[in-house]
Amino acid sequence: FAIILYKNSSFDIEISTINGKKISIFPTKQDKKSFTWDGYTDYGKRAGKGLYIVIIRMDTHIFTQKILLSESSLKVITI
Repeated sequence: FAIILYKNSSFDIEISTINGKKISIFPTKQDKKSFTWDGYTDYGKRAGKGLYIVIIRMDTHIFTQKILLSESSLKVITI
C-alpha cells in the first residue's frame, strides 16, 4: 500500500496483525510526502495473507486503517 500526503510531514507507521503482533515499524523522522509498504516484515520475510492493522502517527494525530494482504496475488486491499 502507499500513503501520499499533501505536504511534507514526519510520520511513523506500524503494521500489526489483527491480534496486535507488530510485524513492521517504519520510523520516518525526515520530512516526506509518501510511503510504500512492500509486504515484507522487519525480518525480511513476506507477510502472510490476512488482515493487518496500519497505525500512522503524524504530529498530534493517529490514524488507523485495516488492510487485507492477498498472498496469491501479492496485492494489498484497503478496507
